[in-house]
Order: sequence, then C-alpha cells, then structure tokens
Amino acid sequence: LQCHTTGWSTTDFADPAADRHWPVYEGNYFELAVYGDFSMEEPVQESDVHSIFRLAGFADYSWCGSGNTGCNPNQAVGIRPWGLDFNCGLYRTDAYNDPFVGLDDDIPYMSGSFPEGALANLFDLEPRFRAGLDALADSGVSATDGMLDDPNVGMAFLFSMNQANEMWKEGMGYSLTVANRFPRNPDQRDVLAGLTEAFFNSGYSPRSLMAAVTTHRYFNQAPPDTCGASSPYHMPAVFDPFTKSASDPQERGNGVGDMLHRYSGWVLLQSAMRSMWWDLPEQFGPTTAYAFLVGYVADNPLAPPVVNPHYPIGQQGAYALCGAGFFPACTDAPNNYEFMRDVGIYISSSEGGFNGVDFNGLLHWEQELASGLDPQLGGACTGPLGQGCASDDFPAQLVDTAIAEPGTLMWDLAVALKDRLIGEPEIYSDAEIQVIEAIMDVSLDDPVADVGAAEAEAAVRRYAGVLLNTPQFMLDGVVSKPQDPSGDPVLVVPGTSTQQLCDHFASLVAEEASWSELSVSCSGDGITID
Repeated sequence: LQCHTTGWSTTDFADPAADRHWPVYEGNYFELAVYGDFSMEEPVQESDVHSIFRLAGFADYSWCGSGNTGCNPNQAVGIRPWGLDFNCGLYRTDAYNDPFVGLDDDIPYMSGSFPEGALANLFDLEPRFRAGLDALADSGVSATDGMLDDPNVGMAFLFSMNQANEMWKEGMGYSLTVANRFPRNPDQRDVLAGLTEAFFNSGYSPRSLMAAVTTHRYFNQAPPDTCGASSPYHMPAVFDPFTKSASDPQERGNGVGDMLHRYSGWVLLQSAMRSMWWDLPEQFGPTTAYAFLVGYVADNPLAPPVVNPHYPIGQQGAYALCGAGFFPACTDAPNNYEFMRDVGIYISSSEGGFNGVDFNGLLHWEQELASGLDPQLGGACTGPLGQGCASDDFPAQLVDTAIAEPGTLMWDLAVALKDRLIGEPEIYSDAEIQVIEAIMDVSLDDPVADVGAAEAEAAVRRYAGVLLNTPQFMLDGVVSKPQDPSGDPVLVVPGTSTQQLCDHFASLVAEEASWSELSVSCSGDGITID
C-alpha cells in the first residue's frame, strides 16, 4: 500500500506519456485519511487495520454460558444478522464485559483510532462508516481536497469506488484498475470516476450503478465493420490498458476482441440451467444444525450438560452448535459442489471462486453438460419465465411440440434449439449443416414423426450438449449478429413465445416504472416504454 496511493505512486510521472498512475480525484489523500499517516519509509501497520475485523470477542459461538438460564438462545446477548440460525453463533454486543479479549499489540485503526482501544470491533466501526456514507452522498467530495477534514468520507469514497469497479467488471469482464487497484490511463480513470459518482449520488443504489454500466457507450459494442470504424482498435484502452505501449500507434486502442470474456461462474451455470429448465445449483447443502448435540455450559464444551428445555425439542441437557472451532460445519457441502468450484463459483473463504477459463473447469463443464442431460444439481426448479416449474425439461418439451405439429422437420428442431441457447436461429452454410447432422445422427430434412420421439429427443440432447460448450454460449463481449424476424423458429414451446416473454419482462419494468410517469406496454414485437 505504501507504494501506491491516490497521492503518490512508484509508477507516477509528470510526463503524461510516461505516466502509469491515474487515480480518481488525484488531489486527495483517501488512504491517509482511512489508514493513518504512512509513507514509503514508514508503511502502514496492516495488522492494526485488519484487527477491526476481528472474530475474537465479536463472533460468539459459545453464547450458552454463564448467566444464561437453561441455555436459552433468546437470552443470549448479541444479534443474529441476516436471519442467521442461533446455532451458527451471533455477534456479541457485550464484547467489553468480562472476559476481555485483547489482540496483543494490534490496536484497531480505521478512519482514526478507537476509544475502545484493543477491544474495538465492527460495532465501533459501523457508525463511522455510516456517517461517511451519509456525508459523501449529501455533499460529495472535491477533487482537490487534499487531506480530508472528515476521514470517514475517505472510507466511504474508497468503498464506493470499489463497488463501482466490481459492478463494471461483472458487466464488462475486465477491471478498470490494474493489480495495484489504480487506473493505468486517463480513460480508465474517467470511466471509474463517473461510475463512482453515479453510485454515491444515487444514495448507493446498486440498480442505479447497474444501469450506469449497462447504458455506457462501451456496453455491447458492435464489431467495427458494422459501424464504419476506420480501425479495428477504435476504442480507448479501457479493457486492456497495456495496449497503450504498442509500437504501432494504430494498435494502442482497444478493439471488440479486448472485451471478450467468459461469463462469471454463477451467471454461466444459472444460464445453462434456466435455458434447459434444469434445477439450479444448491447454494447450501443440507443443514447439520441439531445433528450434533453438544453438552455445554459456561463456555466449556467439556463441562456436564445443563437442562435445556428449549432446543432441540426432546433433547434435554444438550443442544446443537455448529461453525468455527471444535463445532462441525453448519451445513454439508452443496450437491456437486466440485463442479461449482471448478467453474469458479464462490464456495468458501478458502475456495473463493474466479472469473476466467481454465482447462480443468472446461473439462468438468463438458463432463456435466455435454450429454444434454440434467446434471441434477439439486437446487430450486426452473421453467418458463414467470410461470413456475416446468413439468419436463426444455429438450423434451421441444420434441413434444414438434411431434404435435405435423410436417415438422429435424431442421426446425435444430433451429429452435440454436436460437434458445445462443440466440442465433439461422443455419449459415452447408458445412454447418453437415456438422449438425453428424452430431444429431439424422438428416435435417427428415420429418420428426419419421425419426420418432425417442430418437429425436436423443438427437436434440446431443446437439444441446455441443451448444452449451461453444464460445457463443460461454463468452460475452461480442454481440450476436442482427437477426431477421422472419427467421424466427417455427417451433415455439409453450411459455416461450415472444408475447409471453414480453409480458414477463414488461411486468418487471412496470414495477420499476410505477413510481414515475412512465407507462409500459407489450406486444408481439417487444416492450414499449412511454
């Protein structure tokens, strides 16, 4: 941290051509306001910064202790945020009562020192954070304030800037900063500054921030050959800032290819499950609360159990605990969590997820989905948007629809499936026809009725498995080719017509427009907002 702050950096140069440090609001010293006075020679004491996020004396897994009659969780001193089950512990509000839990020489510091000294915790930080958020939203901050009069504003600004960057990265695939968490060029800085301001000026609305990202002029950029661009690298170096160093001046910008990225793991997996009407992944496995009955008194798990008339029913003298330390986990792992882990989904603090593509993840994705069969992830069911759970998955219902319509060809099945999964209902060439026929093992000119329901469904599943593994399904950053409405699939599975999809999305838009003077209407051609 001492090498790169808003006010200085080892990559900062007076010559703009050589400058690689372009912070937002460069005239401020946000980091000094938040973390205290430090420099390259006297770096920040990171242990003091981290210690405010302590667990010891704050997260309590032993609430059934002295003074709690009968181990009644309703008598426990503390709060259970987010609807947390009491068996998973609570956050203590009596952290300063005996026994004191100090952290040796690590004295918490965040936007100033704390009167509570070594016992300070997040309950003491929260009022400062809230005050900083309120002040920033009310008055903003000048780009040249230097040392901030209110250090809490610095903390709120760094938070806002980080949220803006993370939202951009989720929507666009790439960060607006490099490894030191600062923009590398003025174009990245300007985008990040605009998003940060949009976030705190909206009162920290994630929806407003998302709207700012998705309405940005770089979102869903068309290829340069469709918009008359004179160069393939017609955008500023926002996505790949290192192209600024290219020897050829024509290559110092970014092209559409620099925006290409894999969807984040959760988005990618949910897209596959919802498209095929398969069950979503589990977020948590089966609960283990009450599965482990622990005799417990006075903060000592080895002490004789006390009478507990409250939890669980019928188990006098014992209750269930789970979580940190000597207690088992509160839930088992989600079903097929190895698959979720390998595609980059956050599992735990030790398996924190990732964005991007690796060989192991691709192999596991292919293993689970290339068959076109439901991988049985065990979570919530899916179906047509806004219409509850499907009675059967999409491939089966697609074939049922084809069988019910005389004269339907295998071509129509292939077109409908391709449109469903990658948004392209057109089959472009004889070469593509040959590939599809090889995958489906039938001629696309064959009537579905002649092929038979079972063989047609097997063919559809094979083709679906291939499409789910294509770059068109897994990658974002380059928009699909414009589609002629006359080429829309002739097969329409119930619940997926343009009118039905429009009705669903129009209802969502109407919820947001209800507070304004906007009106929302829907037709077979799409949504109209007036």
